Amino acid sequence: PTTEFLDVLERTAAIDILRSISEIDITQMKDEDPRFKAAIWLMEKDQANLKVKLDPPDHRQIHGEFVSANRYAQRYILAVIYFALNGNEWAGAASTADGNNSFGGRKRRMRGDERINEIMMDKNMKIPSKAKPHRRVLSEDSDEPKHPFLSSVHECNWEFVGCESTVIGIDKEGNKVRDSVVKNIVLPGADSNGENPVPGRNVSGKLPGKELGKLKYLEEITMNHNKLAGSIPTELMALDDLYWVDFTGNDMTGTVPQFGEGLQYLYMGDNDLSGELPAFEESKEYQMTHLWIYNNNLSGSIPATMGTNMKHMTMLLLYGNELSSVLPSTMDMLTSLTWLDLASNQLSGNLPDEFYSSTSLENVYLNYNWFWGNVRPRIKNLVNLKELWLDNNYFSGEITSGYRFLEDLTSLQLHNNSFTGELPEVFCDLVNPPSGAPLDVTLNCNIQLHTEWQDYVECNCCTESQCI
Repeated sequence: PTTEFLDVLERTAAIDILRSISEIDITQMKDEDPRFKAAIWLMEKDQANLKVKLDPPDHRQIHGEFVSANRYAQRYILAVIYFALNGNEWAGAASTADGNNSFGGRKRRMRGDERINEIMMDKNMKIPSKAKPHRRVLSEDSDEPKHPFLSSVHECNWEFVGCESTVIGIDKEGNKVRDSVVKNIVLPGADSNGENPVPGRNVSGKLPGKELGKLKYLEEITMNHNKLAGSIPTELMALDDLYWVDFTGNDMTGTVPQFGEGLQYLYMGDNDLSGELPAFEESKEYQMTHLWIYNNNLSGSIPATMGTNMKHMTMLLLYGNELSSVLPSTMDMLTSLTWLDLASNQLSGNLPDEFYSSTSLENVYLNYNWFWGNVRPRIKNLVNLKELWLDNNYFSGEITSGYRFLEDLTSLQLHNNSFTGELPEVFCDLVNPPSGAPLDVTLNCNIQLHTEWQDYVECNCCTESQCI
């Protein structure tokens, strides 16, 4: 009777922990619910035979390994992720469950919009490589051998999981309590460019939001180029320690959730996200460095607060969406911004005066939008420019000679606009320099082959290959 009574206490303690994580009683779950599967596995099938330490402690707890509530919850959450994302089909994680390991390989998806296809084919637009910073904890960097998910070892030694010993509280005597907590979940389906798919990896399903949101020490989650569906959990994005999120190349829908100040790298390109960009609270200073949400269905305007509250931003990639309105006048406040890609949207209006003060810019892609007006001589202020693509807009007027001062400029795309007049003579030294590499420039020139254009530029020193 004593043992039976103790078992009831231990099971009750376990159920209470699981209820606090998933915010639902397991008796109310259906058999196919990933949370139910995880709960049954943890309490009845886990060969580690973990039990929750009773509070207050009970000296009769002598059978099994007794762990903290934090450790028990962490193992449960990882099990929920496994069942929610069809873990038996993950390459390298299937030894504890039956699965065919068939890989539904997919190429990097590109939207069917003709403008997107044209720009990608016309100029072979390259996505900059993700220059990943050094991460303190990586599952593949650990010296400890890695084991499949749901094996009997400590969950921090499961594949795709990285942990670190962290202070999680203070005990009744005032001593610091440490535990190994999950810091990283790294489960990519291919490399960062969507190439070299991992053989046999098939990560699919919807992310369990409530459970992920309880991994309070999580710093990184990488699941790029898989088959994730559903929305991005708001609970996940609100985690205080989260600084790296990569869901590139999935099938995720819904809006982009509000995220915390500490998030630095957000990669969500090539999904089906919609709605407006999240509002950035004026009272906060975000640490965001890379914001890549290209090739989605975002609409609305670019928030002006992006300029005032994201001063650490270096790369902003929002091309291939349906963003409208004008370029915010606060863009010049992004003093660290080097790469700006807003191509293939519905942005319009003149380039604001403040744009010409964004001296940190190196690569600017504003092509395939609805911008109009002239490009002002003040463009010469952007002395670090290497590539400037303004083609396929409604720019007009004469071409400024200000480009001559951009000594690092290697590519200037101005075609399919309404520029007129004569190409400044200074361009001849750029297009056909006495030495060094010529400037890659394209214009609508006065070439007989292209007389269907009503507006064109007299290109006295251009070759036909430089004229569109």
